[in-house]
Amino acid sequence: MSTGTLVVSQSADDAYEIESSGNVYDTSDDIAVLSYTSSSLRYWGGYRYTGTLPSQGSTINTCYAQFYVGSATYDDINCVLYFQDAASGISFTAGGATFDISGRARTTNNASWVANSLGTGWQNSPSLVDALQELVDAYTLTSIVLIAVPNQDAYKYFKGRAWDYDDNSLAPKLYIDWTEPAGATAQAVGGGTVTPVGTLATKAKYFMAMGGGSIVPTGALATAATWRESVGAGVITPTGALKKLIRKGVGGGAVAITSALDAFLWRKHTWFFRMLQRK
Repeated sequence: MSTGTLVVSQSADDAYEIESSGNVYDTSDDIAVLSYTSSSLRYWGGYRYTGTLPSQGSTINTCYAQFYVGSATYDDINCVLYFQDAASGISFTAGGATFDISGRARTTNNASWVANSLGTGWQNSPSLVDALQELVDAYTLTSIVLIAVPNQDAYKYFKGRAWDYDDNSLAPKLYIDWTEPAGATAQAVGGGTVTPVGTLATKAKYFMAMGGGSIVPTGALATAATWRESVGAGVITPTGALKKLIRKGVGGGAVAITSALDAFLWRKHTWFFRMLQRK
């Protein structure tokens, strides 16, 4: 089981949009979600998250958004929460009638959030499990965009702190608890780090480090009679008997041949090594 709290990480990754004009604002101290009968007083919220995300096919156990309410004057919420129906939702484009929140495709699954007087401090949304499960069933995610769609009835005004507020420590969050599918690891996105555990970490297979992330083999993989392949820059470093005989670079990667493999090859291919020695 894996858990993680994703946090909005830059100004352009949270914003609000006035429905009637399509104008998007991404530098405010708060992200407003305002419901009303008139579209000129309906504000949509948008929040983009990156980090270590569930692999495609994972089972989502828990998921909810977290917003910091700074004033009890703006703590009434009346909206429906969706995720953008995309593998990699981009940051928001502000300035002018971009409709860059309301114009995005949304998941079929959603969560209704209607509440009065939530109070100040961190507030959790209703469960978003079904909506996120829809995404991970369909895509290999590299980002997640949450969209708050205001209801078209009662006047209710909600403001949650934005990334731009103060020192960014109160930026919107998304909590996820998930179970990876068998034989998979979580994705390291944006330079993150993944350390395989359990069955995957102990079987004599190889791991690949992708997307700037770092994966460190452990257990049987580190000592078994096989080699490890690392994607990136580097060279092969033969050991034992092979060290004096073979040096070969493969695809710019780095491969370390274990002593057990050295002995195996020595026994099975003696004729080959003898020929090399004569040369």
